[in-house]
Amino acid sequence: MRPPAQRDVLTSVQVHEFASCPAVVTVTITSDDLLTLRFAIIVQVSSRYRLLLTTMHVDIKSTLPTKQLISKGNQRSKFSWKFVVISVVTIVLAVTQVVTYKLHFAAHMTKHRILRSLQEQPALRLSFQVKRKPMYVHGASNFDVLATPSLKQTPNRHSVVYDGIATFHENGEIHEYSLVDGTAYYTNHPVGRNATKSGCLPSGFVPPIESVLNAIDAAYTATHLVDSEMAEVVCPRGSLMAFEFEGENYLLCAPHFHSNGFKIMGEDLDISVQYEDTVPIITAPSIPSDVKQYCAESWISSIVSKVVSAVSKDSDDVDTSSSCSTTPRPCVFVAGLGQKTDYGLSTTDQKPYFGDEFQTYVPCCASIQYIELATSLYAWYDLTLVNELVGYLFEISSSSDSSTKVVADTVIFTHSSANLMLAY
Repeated sequence: MRPPAQRDVLTSVQVHEFASCPAVVTVTITSDDLLTLRFAIIVQVSSRYRLLLTTMHVDIKSTLPTKQLISKGNQRSKFSWKFVVISVVTIVLAVTQVVTYKLHFAAHMTKHRILRSLQEQPALRLSFQVKRKPMYVHGASNFDVLATPSLKQTPNRHSVVYDGIATFHENGEIHEYSLVDGTAYYTNHPVGRNATKSGCLPSGFVPPIESVLNAIDAAYTATHLVDSEMAEVVCPRGSLMAFEFEGENYLLCAPHFHSNGFKIMGEDLDISVQYEDTVPIITAPSIPSDVKQYCAESWISSIVSKVVSAVSKDSDDVDTSSSCSTTPRPCVFVAGLGQKTDYGLSTTDQKPYFGDEFQTYVPCCASIQYIELATSLYAWYDLTLVNELVGYLFEISSSSDSSTKVVADTVIFTHSSANLMLAY
């Protein structure tokens, strides 16, 4: 007598990130008896949508000879489950490969659409959100930069250059930064006066636009970095990609379909890029001719040439690093970002910030002192911080005079934001 039919159920067999696929594949198998099986495969493409890929009914009885139907139950069970496992694995492999290809293809198309738009749009509005106080610009954590792309042609290559402008208001004064034909300018509009002060900035202030574009071009899908639910929150109905720039990791979110911009997210900085139809007029400020000749790369290359020349002469005259070819002077090392405690002026490196290995290589230092201020608590241009630094600099050498505002016979080494504080 044939035993009554059995019903075995195997549910929710899940494969997470199978073959680098972010989808969740669910296989459901039911069995009315040992020779009749049905299974369904559901692909969860996001936290909100599920796709029923296929259902299949397998009747083993119709494919077997009568003699095999009366064989032992364990033999029939072994054959049927082998068939099911092989079928499931084959379909899962196909599904994951298709989904993976679709995601990478969508990211590839989105990435190149962004690069094309950055070069073809009439203008761009870059909205910056700074997350760390020491990085604020004139007290502002949020500010906009307007930029206009243009094609630059040379005999050997074609490239895109950008003009840009950003304006800041602080204590009634207006601070304007502009980038025109590869040269960065700064203009100050004082309170209550029509007169303005303008000048050019070091070439290091020019944004490395080409490097940014190359970094975006190397972006890749971020599905292995962010789970599907978080990706849906961070970048709803869009492509989420990751890229590295200047040693920092960023996420890029762009809608799957054509839109008016995209967003870049980082640990310390977020940038929202919007495409603008109206082109702003960006012109270089009027600056004295004797100052203009030192703008952009000309002045920095001149300084570098002089330094290299001086070092070369010293190298010819000096045999070892333990001797000094000039009169030794007092030296001071000024620490930059990362200081939460104000140690002021000291003869010891309190944190320590610089270490002691460098002392072998400074034979021209008659003495060594350190200035370590609470740079993490203030912006680099905060006058509280800047005035404190200047006050300490007058104390390094007896030749300096605070009444005449002259720092003399002092060798100053600055690191990180201390360079900006000193130049402010």
